[in-house]
Amino acid sequence: MELQQSPFLTLISNRKVRQAMALMGQPKEACLTPEAAEQVCERTDSAAVLEGSIASVGSQYVLVRSLCHENIVGPHADDKGAI
Repeated sequence: MELQQSPFLTLISNRKVRQAMALMGQPKEACLTPEAAEQVCERTDSAAVLEGSIASVGSQYVLVRSLCHENIVGPHADDKGAI
């Protein structure tokens, strides 16, 4: 299953990321650093930034994630690691 197909996630588009980066004064070709990703997350009123890697462990997946808002609701809202 791709992230776009997940019933638990809604991903923002590249266009929306680029618009937020432009509002931050970043050049069009700027890389999305972890710091910039957190700023984009806040500016787009998103709940979290997923960063790192996705690995298959048996029939499950492990995501490395970083949360940028504290109003996350769910069983893994306060931890970092596998979801």
